[in-house]
Amino acid sequence: MTLAPYDPLGPPPPTTERCSEATYVRGVSRVNLNLGLDVTTLLVVTNTGVSSRFGTIFRMSPQSQGLIVEPVSLPQLSPAGPDTVSWVGAASTIKAGTAGLTLVNTTPQLDRGGSVTVCNSDTRITVTSDLASLTYAQFDALCEQVRAHPKAKTYSGSHFCSPLSIATHPVNNAVYNKFEFKDDEVGTYTPTEILKFVGAGTTITERSRPMSCIFIVFDAPTKPQSYVATLRGSSYLRFPMGTAMSSMARPVPNAPEHVVNHARAISEHVNSGFKTAAEVGVALAAQNAASRVVQSVASYFRGPPSEIAVGLPAEVIEAAGAGAAAEGSELAALGAVAPLLI
Repeated sequence: MTLAPYDPLGPPPPTTERCSEATYVRGVSRVNLNLGLDVTTLLVVTNTGVSSRFGTIFRMSPQSQGLIVEPVSLPQLSPAGPDTVSWVGAASTIKAGTAGLTLVNTTPQLDRGGSVTVCNSDTRITVTSDLASLTYAQFDALCEQVRAHPKAKTYSGSHFCSPLSIATHPVNNAVYNKFEFKDDEVGTYTPTEILKFVGAGTTITERSRPMSCIFIVFDAPTKPQSYVATLRGSSYLRFPMGTAMSSMARPVPNAPEHVVNHARAISEHVNSGFKTAAEVGVALAAQNAASRVVQSVASYFRGPPSEIAVGLPAEVIEAAGAGAAAEGSELAALGAVAPLLI
């Protein structure tokens, strides 16, 4: 079992229950974010566990007549699929896997500016009005909740001259482990429906969310800014017997709850803010190295890795750390090729 920090580029994430078999499907979508003067933008990213819609962009300015909303879906996880073949649409149940994004500022160097605030939160954003009648003051109040959150981190626009990444993590093992019937058959969740997973308030009927939510506020810049956001995510899907996709099902990784919680804690720490490709690579290397040591010890004692890991000696853990450092130094070279990951 590989203890990966739930990064969309990492291996399939584990659960705390034996979920039998499922087909693990990854998706990616690239969005151009052109930030105009006086326009505040809020990007929300999460994996609802029941939809191919992984992101929603909200824009508003003091002069605008209303809120502009742009949904972002991952085509590989939508019912039609990338080749217009309805293979994902045939899935009967679905479970969350991963979600995250990579962000880069493509504005010419001398014009890069503005501020970007990110909060990878387990909690919800409070909405006091329905979206149709939302005023700019109310929208700015929503964004201020993100800016004022204790876990929020603020960056300058120039900080994103090279791609930086962030990923979500599970917030509830019971919800994360559960396979649900697909609600969003055609990837057309409305913004109001998405708010049921990420918002709170008297106007919202809340629904359980399996993973944390990434809130990113782009404050109105003094010069126009251009960003490219690459959303990535994955889900476990189950297909009816006899279909081609059902034959691709593999056992869903599982481990004891304390082991999975440890992986979640690492993910939450690593993804508390944006990281470079090299930093994400080092975190993945550390977890993979530790996992290989556990697998080796388990093989020697002829026991399940998840049980052997509980009593792993300190010197073995130190050896894993040394191996991770060596592998991490090699992966640090990823920083030189980071643009290839966007």
